[in-house]
Amino acid sequence: ELRALRDNAREASRLIRQKKEESISLHVPQHYLISEYEVCSRGLELRIDPERQENIHIARQVIMKYQHRLRFGLTSTSSVIADPDLYLANVSKRLSRRSRDIALSTARKD
Repeated sequence: ELRALRDNAREASRLIRQKKEESISLHVPQHYLISEYEVCSRGLELRIDPERQENIHIARQVIMKYQHRLRFGLTSTSSVIADPDLYLANVSKRLSRRSRDIALSTARKD
């Protein structure tokens, strides 16, 4: 059942990307591109938008880099960080702020 759900999400994402590329010159809201009988794009934004995929990839790389630095004591400050987990959480929060803002903006448009 999970495999079928994943396959359906992939197919729907491909269809949405294809329709979006075909009408790239038209500034039409996404829900006008595909009929409701074909697919609902809610929750597929990450799979559809390559820029969002790239942003997540970059954020993950930065978090892993900070985690590596913390693990080996290679922080840019000379002081010891009291709670490395909290420090990583703050780094992650700062990196995902723009993504949260985009998601909230998209939700408001719906």
